[in-house]
Amino acid sequence: MPRPTSKSDLLSAIDKEHGALQAELSKLSPEQMTMPDVVGSWSVKDVVAHLVEWHDMVLSWYRNRPERGDARHPCPRLQVESAAGAQPDDLREASPPAAGRGDG
Repeated sequence: MPRPTSKSDLLSAIDKEHGALQAELSKLSPEQMTMPDVVGSWSVKDVVAHLVEWHDMVLSWYRNRPERGDARHPCPRLQVESAAGAQPDDLREASPPAAGRGDG
């Protein structure tokens, strides 16, 4: 998929990909959602919890962005300059968020 070049393109791409993710997740049973070792030791539910947590963090950062007087980076240990050349393995958390484990 080409990189969006406008706000409209970005919102359209987000809607399309979100719909595709929902369609795939709807095919899984509760047992499949919580089965460990799907991605490393993570379950599908762990991966989804991780995505939700990152989305919340980025939205929070946007709402409190530097132009509004709050210059905190959403993930202080992962500054934009250092992340620009990082590989996916460099950006992975050591363990999934606690919210993604075992709460039905």
